[in-house]
Amino acid sequence: MIQGPSSGPTLEAIASQIDQIAPRIDISAEQIEILDGPKEFYDTLKQKIRKARKRIYLSTLYIGKTEHELISTVHEALAQAQELQVSILTDALRGTREDPDPSCASLLASLLASFPDRVEIRMYHTPNLTGLRKRSIPKRINEGWGLQHMKLYGVDDEVILSGANLSSDYFTNRQDRYHVFSSKRVSDYFSRIHHAVCSISFVLQASPCLSSPSHNLIWPSSNPTPNPLQDPKSYIKAATSLLLPFSSPTASPRSPLQPSTDSVSSQATKTTTLYPLLCHPPILNTELPTLTTLFSSPSLTSYTFTAGYFNPHPLITRSLLTLS
Repeated sequence: MIQGPSSGPTLEAIASQIDQIAPRIDISAEQIEILDGPKEFYDTLKQKIRKARKRIYLSTLYIGKTEHELISTVHEALAQAQELQVSILTDALRGTREDPDPSCASLLASLLASFPDRVEIRMYHTPNLTGLRKRSIPKRINEGWGLQHMKLYGVDDEVILSGANLSSDYFTNRQDRYHVFSSKRVSDYFSRIHHAVCSISFVLQASPCLSSPSHNLIWPSSNPTPNPLQDPKSYIKAATSLLLPFSSPTASPRSPLQPSTDSVSSQATKTTTLYPLLCHPPILNTELPTLTTLFSSPSLTSYTFTAGYFNPHPLITRSLLTLS
């Protein structure tokens, strides 16, 4: 995020360069709330879910297999708001790691069995793990070949962007970042990305037996790509074509995020610019060119990094060493 007019012409020039790389959303700083820790993140997420009226979309690596309270909260919201639709996206490898024992998939199957017409559960499977490799590499280790790693927690016209998964350690003692955006434009944008990735993912199906719901993953014929396990090359080509517009600059005709039509007076209150960055190997990556653009500016000399693990791209490492 970049602060707006008060930042001076140099920062505006950098923003102009990033405008050519990534989509741009201008919002007011008051539309952003930064949460302090895991407990506040969990409490805020549950609070917003309880108040949901039209949509909940959750993109995460996995939901902890014992997160019954969170699933019950979603269940209660569905029971209270009859128009509410819920879409949950996880990773297929991580989400089924413990199968046939209790897992993320079996937990979500119970929710799906209760609301089959209003809940969608999708699981993304990397096209890099197929055939003999998939059959021979053990669980957990096989996750090194690629995962769905977005953390988007959207409720109606708000969305929490985080690095936290939905499991007990991330709700209690594992610190991460948590930005709450109260903006329909921001929430709509990430909702479209969420549903685009859902459309190229497996569907979780649950049995109607609520006492012991079973589950399996199927590949719908309506998906816009071939099955990644059967035709990975064609899958990558089709998925790239589908996701490419989301990384296009706002001014690009193919961008799903067209320039704002707000009045001049309304624009004047938007002091913060949000640049959503997309990294979907092996082709799509707006994160790297954006960071190298920032690091190439001699006027920006102070950077602060926080990370549980720090493994930057070689280009980023060279840029940082040059600046030091």
